[in-house]
Amino acid sequence: MSTQDEMGAPQMHRFRAAYCTVLTLMACSVSFGAEAVAMGYEAGVIFVRSLLIWFGLALISVRLLGHQLGWAIPLGSAFFLIWYPRSRWDWTAHPATDLFSWAVAATALFVGVGAAAATEWRRKTFLRHR
Repeated sequence: MSTQDEMGAPQMHRFRAAYCTVLTLMACSVSFGAEAVAMGYEAGVIFVRSLLIWFGLALISVRLLGHQLGWAIPLGSAFFLIWYPRSRWDWTAHPATDLFSWAVAATALFVGVGAAAATEWRRKTFLRHR
């Protein structure tokens, strides 16, 4: 990467992170509102939990497979949910207060954000300062 491109990379990553955060919050609020009106409060919470899990899985997919295949792992999880319904991992079928499903959501989101933040230049900077 040339010196000019390197100067703009941190700002672009900050903008991308802010954009993804705002877009995720908007999707969660619109989805919660629509589900809460149509099905009830609990369905809205379950839908938001599902969105957070799929967003985390999409971030992991982007890191592992690239930006063009960010949909692959979330799609794979949908097949898993269809083939094994009513299992412990079916976060869409459990009530809004299910702690295991919320732990899966927090873990998927935490690992996904960590994977997205682990860019090559951040790893080099981190290892250089140690």
